[in-house]
Amino acid sequence: PNSSVIFSSFGDNAPPLTLTQNDYNNCTMFLTARKFDEFKDYINKIFFDKITNNSPVEIINNLYSVISICKNALSELSKQYETQITKQINTLHILIKTSWKISEFKERLFQTLDEYKEVINTSYENSNLAKNEEIANTTCRIVEENYTDYNLSVTYIAEKQQLSTVYLCKIFKNVKKCQLNNYINEFRIEKATELIETTSLSIKEISSKCGFSNTNYFYTLFKKFKKITAMEYKSRFEKK
Repeated sequence: PNSSVIFSSFGDNAPPLTLTQNDYNNCTMFLTARKFDEFKDYINKIFFDKITNNSPVEIINNLYSVISICKNALSELSKQYETQITKQINTLHILIKTSWKISEFKERLFQTLDEYKEVINTSYENSNLAKNEEIANTTCRIVEENYTDYNLSVTYIAEKQQLSTVYLCKIFKNVKKCQLNNYINEFRIEKATELIETTSLSIKEISSKCGFSNTNYFYTLFKKFKKITAMEYKSRFEKK
């Protein structure tokens, strides 16, 4: 068949899909996974590279199949990442009616996909950032609400959010720029500092109230974060 086809002669009624179900599934999988380049490679392999083996009607059918796949997958991505490309997606079929050569259709389709790729990937990154910030903020809230509990730990927090400890620590470090264990310890030490400044409780009582079951460990951490021993710090306020 000639590479030039008068697409507009089909009017508004798209021919039935002729790509195999396996082709359809693979194409949809690539797009919904945001693997736009893999999708283009696959379409080239199963369709554009073999265009001369198809009759004109088969070519048209498959063009509509490709558009159908793109519209369905991109619509799902648009909903998932709350992008504003629904209107553009619904006009994809116009590429068929306004392209007079297969090469022109392919070029315009791939160009359109590249534009969608940028929008979708930006939305994906933003949605991941928002999700990670929510996890990190929830982690901080759990620490604030449970710092007096001896059982508070990275594992405890991860289980509360149904996350793995490795994943939780990675997200927390990326968002808050500090290690989660350090954050827990420093938060407890800050609370202990407040008690030292405002109460007459003993260091042992204060360390216990701040979630430390081992007073010696409390002394070590206090010196680490405050650059002064807990007893020295307490003596400052006893003299006032």
